[in-house]
Amino acid sequence: MGGNVAYKKINYGSTNADLDVKVTEKRGLKIFIVLQAILISFVVAFRFYRRRVRLRRRHFR
Repeated sequence: MGGNVAYKKINYGSTNADLDVKVTEKRGLKIFIVLQAILISFVVAFRFYRRRVRLRRRHFR
């Protein structure tokens, strides 16, 4: 059960360049999610408005 296994020391610490990239990626993802939520809310509101107008037209004819 033994053997000669060479253990390598791995540096898991990140550099400043890595942190900058991660921050910009997170910021871009946040902006994308916010814009997507706004777009979805506009689409849903527009659909409700169109449905309401269509129902009013049926009643007044």
